[in-house]
Amino acid sequence: MKDLVYIVGTGSKWADNELRFSLRSVAKNLTGYGKVWIIGDCPCFVQGVEHRYYPDNDLSGKNNDANMIDKILFACDQDISEDFVFMNDDFFILKPMHVDEIPVMHKGDMTEKPKEYWRITGIWQQRLLNTFNQLKARGMSTMLYDMHCPMPMNKTLFPEVIKEWDYRPEPGLNFRSI
Repeated sequence: MKDLVYIVGTGSKWADNELRFSLRSVAKNLTGYGKVWIIGDCPCFVQGVEHRYYPDNDLSGKNNDANMIDKILFACDQDISEDFVFMNDDFFILKPMHVDEIPVMHKGDMTEKPKEYWRITGIWQQRLLNTFNQLKARGMSTMLYDMHCPMPMNKTLFPEVIKEWDYRPEPGLNFRSI
């Protein structure tokens, strides 16, 4: 069974209601999963999950992916299932499905994006462009996996892959596309 691993940051603008609604959507629509883990902050209303506190290391907000990577690496050292589903507090399961049916979704190849797509207007775009350039330089696939949805992962492979990347310097790297 695949566990669900929620990566939760410090401080919610919406009183953690996004996590509440995500957990409700899982309970209502998802079957076949193992444990639910929360790595990071955990509001007091959450019960029946495995929780491990892990603080955000970058509080500047300029490299949120580094915070998520650190928490996923920490989760991989816990007793989570070998294959798991990465979740954020605002990911929702909107239709009935089995955990094994969660697809790996993407937005196509970044090389096919129009030049207007690469106009740098914010930190996320800078991080994505940095990731794209590093993937190209290494001759790797440049598929854009930065979707705001659950993503299947593997607890052995994730640390092996991520150790080859220097994700800490700003603007950071988009781990989903790596």
